Amino acid sequence: MESQRLVDASPVLRLRRCREFVRSLDEVEDFAGVRDVVLPGLAGLLGSHLAVYHEVDRRTGREVALGWPAETYRAELLGGYPSVMAQHPIVAYTMALPALGEPLRTTDLVSRREWQANAVYREAYRELGVDDQIAFGATDHGSAFSGISVGRSARSFTDWERDLVSLVSPHVVAVLRHARRSPVEVPALQVAPLVVPATVGGRSAPAGATSAVPAGAASARPAGVALTLPAPRRGTTGGDPLTPREREVLRLIAEGRSNQRIGRELYLSPKTVETHVAAVFTKLGLPLHPDDNRRVLAALAWLRAN
Repeated sequence: MESQRLVDASPVLRLRRCREFVRSLDEVEDFAGVRDVVLPGLAGLLGSHLAVYHEVDRRTGREVALGWPAETYRAELLGGYPSVMAQHPIVAYTMALPALGEPLRTTDLVSRREWQANAVYREAYRELGVDDQIAFGATDHGSAFSGISVGRSARSFTDWERDLVSLVSPHVVAVLRHARRSPVEVPALQVAPLVVPATVGGRSAPAGATSAVPAGAASARPAGVALTLPAPRRGTTGGDPLTPREREVLRLIAEGRSNQRIGRELYLSPKTVETHVAAVFTKLGLPLHPDDNRRVLAALAWLRAN
């Protein structure tokens, strides 16, 4: 199978495919090009069978999605999604935090077992064959955001693949900004609060959503580069239950880092990172529970403290 061969291919070959994909983006003028070039290109680059462009309104919970391939991402498989949308780990994270920054995987937030016990997986994603997702934001203006997710079955996305998405995402975001200015509308699906036909492009873009990089200021901060959050404040006289190292770990959790990445950035062993993460969860009162997205809840606790 072509997608599996690409997953197993050497990094050099995959980087060559990455360069070919970025070159193919030159032909994209509107959301028809997003559907026909960007989404299948990203899916092929990551050895995946599903790629979706999302527009989400945080105020109303309305989500419009342009899925590839259309015969896979279809209404009859998404009927149960609206009632459980908020339980999706990545959706919960991006509803509460900026959608822009490093690509985020489902497995950055919950274990594989927790994901398969999640209502979103049981109601929709199991039928779609999505055992892991990786997503990145394109626009965010507080009340609304947009982005792309890629899903595949069986194998989780690796750190190397996450870095690969970080490499191509600024180019994809630039194409999406261009497509949003096109008057061409493309059929899509509204997947929340009800599953009904919709469109993307033209005047259908969510009100208030703006691009990650203002026009004329692309060099300021490319959309695919990690958005660095400020360091947490030190404890007040009322006392801070977290040690300085645990506060560093919590800050990196809030930025969407996996345990492996936290270890690399802080020069800690995997076991030491696990110990610090467990201490953070315990001190924040976040006991292990199959329905809890503890990394999301820890990030929210960090934001409330800052």
